[in-house]
Amino acid sequence: MPRFFMENTVREPGESLCITGQDASHISKSLRMKAGESVTVCGGLGYDMLCEITDISDGAVELKVIEKTVTDSEPSVRITLYQGLPKGDKLELIIEKTIELGVCEIVPVLMQRSVSRPDPKSARKKHEHTRSRRFRPPSSAAGESFPPSGR
Repeated sequence: MPRFFMENTVREPGESLCITGQDASHISKSLRMKAGESVTVCGGLGYDMLCEITDISDGAVELKVIEKTVTDSEPSVRITLYQGLPKGDKLELIIEKTIELGVCEIVPVLMQRSVSRPDPKSARKKHEHTRSRRFRPPSSAAGESFPPSGR
């Protein structure tokens, strides 16, 4: 069942919520889901919500919460990866794969012997990249309820 993150969101059974943006587009266009199908919404506060799609409109998906459960898929140990900055665009692959393995936080570090020496603009870009929401799909595929973070 597809899993989606909605930060700081918890609803009780019977209440509704709305998914917008890229996730809504993914539900309607890529997954081609219809009203009546189910998705899991992870609120980031320790709860998973089983929801039923009630309406799909342009750019928004309306959901009704069917069941709220305490998250049980989180690892008992939180892992932080201090990753030396690699050359080129290898950072994206490193982040994706480590999230799939269960890393909770990724901290890019400029090491003394690093070949990569980004200028301040590139360093800011890589920093923002590690904090982006773009890496939520691997973590949702791994069954996590809290998206990974970056410093």
